[in-house]
Amino acid sequence: MAYEHRSSSADGRFELLLEEWEARNTHWVSSPRLCNTTNAKVLFLPERAWSADGAAWMGAQLRVVLSKYPGGQVRSTLVTLIDCEREVARVEDGNEVPLSVLESELNRFLLEAG
Repeated sequence: MAYEHRSSSADGRFELLLEEWEARNTHWVSSPRLCNTTNAKVLFLPERAWSADGAAWMGAQLRVVLSKYPGGQVRSTLVTLIDCEREVARVEDGNEVPLSVLESELNRFLLEAG
């Protein structure tokens, strides 16, 4: 059974939806989906193995800590700052990238030494 949790930017224009599912006994993954609520556009929807382990809104920006199930990568978590208005993100200390390539950037960072 999957559970959902929602969190919105202060003005309600952007929403983070977390679908929580049990990957194995007592191990839960919170798969994120980020949307623009004004036009129903999905801004970021990575593969289900990604988990949002923490998130905080700062205006139209979202700071999210992401990990990837089942783990075992060089880095266990990645701090990502997403600018929903501009539709760009920065992973750790990397360069800004369009949200359309954010998942590729996350995968690249997972494999790099911290």
